[in-house]
Amino acid sequence: MITLIINEESRKFKIPPKNLEDLLVQLRLNPLHVIIELNHSLYNAPSFAATPVISGDTIDIIYYMGGG
Repeated sequence: MITLIINEESRKFKIPPKNLEDLLVQLRLNPLHVIIELNHSLYNAPSFAATPVISGDTIDIIYYMGGG
């Protein structure tokens, strides 16, 4: 089990996500609709699968919004 801080809330995962892509799958979020700040660095969809996560990481999930 690992603990991640996601959008300022502590969350525990029984099945540890291996990377940002796996995390989004577990959270049921579309990777094309978000950008992620992981420990003060920004990542977009093409880099999610190559970016590992470990217990204690701080993650902010930022949603794209359209409007007019």
